Amino acid sequence: MKLVAGRAQYDVDLVHGIEEVVGHQLAESSALEEAAVLKSITRVFAAKRAAALRAAEVCRPEPADGALAG
Repeated sequence: MKLVAGRAQYDVDLVHGIEEVVGHQLAESSALEEAAVLKSITRVFAAKRAAALRAAEVCRPEPADGALAG
């Protein structure tokens, strides 16, 4: 198994926990290009933002007088 190296201590702890579960140490990989990772994460953040906006629209309470919220 390969894993992109993380920098935060939380990431290191998380990886160590995964290694304990799978029973072996994960190998570090430099096979991913930074540009490809940034492009993918940009798409993930855009989808997350769109989902949050959609959820806010769906969950918006209606005013007591029955008028549409503006």
